[in-house]
Amino acid sequence: MASDRQQNANRRNAQKSTGPRSAGGKARASKNAYRHGFAARKGPDEIFAKQVGRLARRLSRDSDNIMTLSYAMAAAEAEITIARLRQTKVEVIEKITNAFYTGTPETIRQMVPQLTVLDQYEKQTRSRRNRALRQLIIDRIV
Repeated sequence: MASDRQQNANRRNAQKSTGPRSAGGKARASKNAYRHGFAARKGPDEIFAKQVGRLARRLSRDSDNIMTLSYAMAAAEAEITIARLRQTKVEVIEKITNAFYTGTPETIRQMVPQLTVLDQYEKQTRSRRNRALRQLIIDRIV
């Protein structure tokens, strides 16, 4: 349990951490999840849903346990997303390669950050997948 002094310090720090205050900062922050199509949850994608469903059934070994199905769905969704991310990274690399021969250095400089964003999102998605798989394994053991 935190002491009174620590709780007061936490309150003071929380008051400083309120996020962007300017209209421009708020506008930028509101678009953080839309930097690329993977972070933005769109409407149901039928192909994606079918792929996730098939993989989830295989991972859950056709279990009827709701928790097992939940973990399997989370792991399957993350795995399919990782595959899509990797395909997108290949496409961006191909664009950078083409720009190397036909574009300007500025064009290439603008494309490289896309790879960084995709790498970060892939890392987060791998963590989400691995967490779900660990839970799935624990659920089978118990």
